[in-house]
Amino acid sequence: MSIKAQIEEISKSQEPDVAKQANYVNVLEALRFNEVEPLHEFVSAVLHIPYGTSTSRDILTQFLSRLQKQAPSVSFETDMLKFMLAEIEPLLSSFEAIDIAIRNRLVYIYEQAEDNIAASQVLEVALSRSERRVLTNDEQFEWYIRIVRNRLEAEDATIAEQYLSKAALIRHRAKNATSESLTHFRLSQARIMDSNRRFLEAARKYYEVSVISEIQIDDDDRLACLAAAVKCIILTPAGPLRTQVLRLLYNDDRSRLLSDFDILEKVYMERLLLPAEVEAFGKELAQHQIAELPDGITVLTRAVFDHNLLSVSRIYNNISFTELSKILALDKAKVETYSAKMILQGRLKAVIDQVDDIIYFTSSESTTVKLAQWEYRVERMCSQMEDIVSDIQKKALVR
Repeated sequence: MSIKAQIEEISKSQEPDVAKQANYVNVLEALRFNEVEPLHEFVSAVLHIPYGTSTSRDILTQFLSRLQKQAPSVSFETDMLKFMLAEIEPLLSSFEAIDIAIRNRLVYIYEQAEDNIAASQVLEVALSRSERRVLTNDEQFEWYIRIVRNRLEAEDATIAEQYLSKAALIRHRAKNATSESLTHFRLSQARIMDSNRRFLEAARKYYEVSVISEIQIDDDDRLACLAAAVKCIILTPAGPLRTQVLRLLYNDDRSRLLSDFDILEKVYMERLLLPAEVEAFGKELAQHQIAELPDGITVLTRAVFDHNLLSVSRIYNNISFTELSKILALDKAKVETYSAKMILQGRLKAVIDQVDDIIYFTSSESTTVKLAQWEYRVERMCSQMEDIVSDIQKKALVR
């Protein structure tokens, strides 16, 4: 007797529902989970048990559990799960809970195989249905975040941002969302800002995740967020807002544990970044962080230019663009253009003399303050020289 015939015979019998269910389970237990056709036949027959939706759901739940344990391969289980989704599709209103269970399992399989687009699409299709009713606000929030994570892993920040916005809209209604989902919500915000090259905002958000106590995250992950914040702030265009976050990161004792601490310190101290240091730092960056801008230079090159120009302004009162382009290792025309832009944006205090091809750096400090600082430095140097001479004389007397 075929499996379909067995299911139909049980459903037509006059036995109590409890006895019928036990008989359905007996058919299930007799199945071999390495043969496709009998399994297909069983699923289809169970879905169409007359007036037995509740029974069908229970049997299919047990079927899923056995499939996960007994399937001969991941591909076998994947194909069977896809078949079940297709069979349930016309009956979704009655089997939505089973549909959700199948999708969760399928997404897990795709994530383990790092097929992030496929994992995301399994959830996106389900959430696009207007008749979706079973998902709670918490579950829906977690699905949105799972889509965001998978899209970000596939470097698709555009769709990730769309679903992050949807997650944000129901965040206040997800009263019992898991700590993991809330952590990934904040982290995804930072990663999308990072992908969109909103580096200042990304640095702030990464740092927030690294220090916030309301979420459960281990120390290694917090340190990774701090490292991401450091990378983003170094890539941020120079200016007062960047300086505030720089100070925050530099004064965090954990920053000294990072491989990028040396370059962070030089940026904070406004020291010139050398080509070798920039090259080593660039090797650690993601693709979007070293991508070319419309003017032909990379995000990193532009950030380093901004920083080094400000560093030069602390050393020189004025300098020719010819010499400045040598120091900054950038084409003279670009140096002039970027310098003018920084001046217009208020990020560099300077005046450009186009006739003599010189840039004059200005300061908000008064001449009196400057002279006082200069005199202090001269006095300190003289005092140090006196100490050195005194030490030499003492050593000479000892001999």
